[in-house]
Amino acid sequence: MDIIFSQDVHDEQKFLDCAKKLMYNEYSAKMFVLYDKRSDGDVIEVTADDRLTQLLYGWGVCHLPIRNSESLKDPDLCHMVRVLLYHTLLMWFSEEWKTCIEIRKQLLLNTLKKAVPAFRQIGDLPNINWSYVLQLQMQPWSLPYLEQLFLNLNLNKQDDLEYTVEEAPEEDVAFLMQEGVSLALLRLVQLFNAGNFEAVNQLALRMLAAWLKIHQNAPFESFEGDENTITLIGHLCLMAAFCQRY
Repeated sequence: MDIIFSQDVHDEQKFLDCAKKLMYNEYSAKMFVLYDKRSDGDVIEVTADDRLTQLLYGWGVCHLPIRNSESLKDPDLCHMVRVLLYHTLLMWFSEEWKTCIEIRKQLLLNTLKKAVPAFRQIGDLPNINWSYVLQLQMQPWSLPYLEQLFLNLNLNKQDDLEYTVEEAPEEDVAFLMQEGVSLALLRLVQLFNAGNFEAVNQLALRMLAAWLKIHQNAPFESFEGDENTITLIGHLCLMAAFCQRY
């Protein structure tokens, strides 16, 4: 995920400074930072709903739907949006999402939908097809393509360290073109975090093969913005293979 967003989304002091300028409640801002620090030794047990509530409050502070183009250039606001979007996407595509209260999940999705016009005016945000992503609604993993992938994991598993990857079929190409490399990377990161290394391995190889097929005759300039994301997808594939064997 850090390749999709700039590294400063993890800068706690910068978040607190921006929050203060945006009239963010001081206690809520500090709780947001606290909830982001997950540890087995935490005194306070933080639930997924706690984090979701903090995200809803943060988006409310930003007031994106009612801001004009000039106010969307405010660097403090832009940083806040990047931080909130980073954590929102992680939450939405995580296992935790399933445990959250339905009404809060719907509120968050409605908030994102209303914020899309503002997202398109704010720089340094991931290149995501929001019209497509928001159609996923409550179950972002319930897609026929992914369900088929998970169903056939054992059937398609390769035990050899080296094997030939076939040219990407049209269904893989269509899926990647629909999702985009940023969303594909997000899915792979969350699968890796969940320990589903075989799914990471198979999906990553499919996406790499599909990307190569899409760009096989394209000039370098046409995919210049994808190189870091594609490289990280390759790294995740290698890490998943290593974790499976060791």
